Amino acid sequence: MIYQWLVVNVYCEKVCMKSVIDGVKSAGAPLYKAFRERVASEAPELPLALEFSVAVYRFGHSMVRASYDHNRNFGRPDGGDGDRRASFRELFAFTGGNGNGEEITGTSFDRLPSNWPVEWERFVHDDPHHGDHRARNIDTKLAPPLSDMFKESDDAGELGRILRNLAERNLRRSHRLNLPTGQGAVDAINAFDKAEEPESGWVEASVHKVKYTCDGPDVPEPGDQTDGIAPVPGSALGEGAAGDALEQGGMLDATPLWFYVLREAEVTEGDTLGPLGSRIVAEQLVGLVIGDTQSFWHEGSGDGGWSPSEMPVGGAAITDMASVMRASGLIA
Repeated sequence: MIYQWLVVNVYCEKVCMKSVIDGVKSAGAPLYKAFRERVASEAPELPLALEFSVAVYRFGHSMVRASYDHNRNFGRPDGGDGDRRASFRELFAFTGGNGNGEEITGTSFDRLPSNWPVEWERFVHDDPHHGDHRARNIDTKLAPPLSDMFKESDDAGELGRILRNLAERNLRRSHRLNLPTGQGAVDAINAFDKAEEPESGWVEASVHKVKYTCDGPDVPEPGDQTDGIAPVPGSALGEGAAGDALEQGGMLDATPLWFYVLREAEVTEGDTLGPLGSRIVAEQLVGLVIGDTQSFWHEGSGDGGWSPSEMPVGGAAITDMASVMRASGLIA
């Protein structure tokens, strides 16, 4: 239950707009509830929406860095200033599937060498001065190693190139599974909300103030309110090299959902997903805990469900990642 509580109350609030996650929790994840009733009303397992698993939840790919201050041996010795980082290739080379460093050292180890375990003290505290201790902001840029994922394929031809390019794989997969476009998802969810509004009051609860960090005739004025989810302006989608590709492919008004959500986050003021991305992630994750009758949502002694204060570990409530690491003995 601690894990579930952290996902809903810590993780979701880090990656989703607060107004959206609060509204989804208050309304009881109505979109996920309707989805479950439609596709798996009698199934014991809780379903995952393809829009979530194949497109929107892959937003984390844009948060991966090309290198990290991993530990004192493969990073800055004291965690302070300096140039040494653990590269993406090194991090993946020291895995069980790659002989724990055989590619780099020429020797295959039975277990991770003692100079490679991560030092979590470098990652659990939010340090704005050292970016390589943190995830990147959500945007439309991927770290260079993700365009050539060396462990994916040895094929030198077109198939190998596709398999090694994460962006292309994401876009091809969503196309093959016939996912809706970003604009289509916005229209469908707004229509659902309006149909549900008399009963749930969700539309009123989901009014967002949206500010875009771009210019153009279709960009709302700062502070404008939109009833439901605000679509990303066409002027924002059309910017830059990716915008040129969308325009040439006739996709400015029918944008692949994965890219749309990344661009939405990139041009919406803040460091979270935008309105559509936040709604789909919040509905899925909150919907899962509501749908699980044994989750923290349905337990506990208070009116708001179970909380970590009811199950302290070592005398302390587990309410964030630092306390998880501390209780696990990974940090002091």
